[in-house]
Amino acid sequence: MENKIINERIRELALKAGMKHPVMGEISYANFSYEEFAELIVRECCKEIKEAPFNAGAASDWLKQHFGVER
Repeated sequence: MENKIINERIRELALKAGMKHPVMGEISYANFSYEEFAELIVRECCKEIKEAPFNAGAASDWLKQHFGVER
């Protein structure tokens, strides 16, 4: 996996958690809260599961697609 944000929604959540846009090609994590980032991801996952148009057995595939995760 490359050193980049997987998709736009992950980037949005990372920005909410304190990630700064690249400056001279580098992303700043100086004020980044990994705890807040993880919480935002969990909240997003719960929201997606509740809104999924199918049973919970397919929730894993739905979430991977939502976040752009391939495996």
